[in-house]
Amino acid sequence: MIHRDCEDYLRRGLEVLGAKADIFLEEPDPVDGYQPEDNTCPHGVTYWALPTAEQREEWRLLETVRISIPEHVKAQIRKKKG
Repeated sequence: MIHRDCEDYLRRGLEVLGAKADIFLEEPDPVDGYQPEDNTCPHGVTYWALPTAEQREEWRLLETVRISIPEHVKAQIRKKKG
């Protein structure tokens, strides 16, 4: 891996974990309660990651859905899955 690939490597690694992120070379301000996470590549450069606006919206919608599903319905879903 050459240095210019480090940003893409970090982005792809976060995508594998289920998170879409914007990557920065300078520490950004927190956004919507999310603190930037620092990651230092093997070349000594620190990159900062924050979830994209799209990702934050997806998480917000998922949380809304989780909260709005009544417990008895959640139990039925778990029962069918398990």
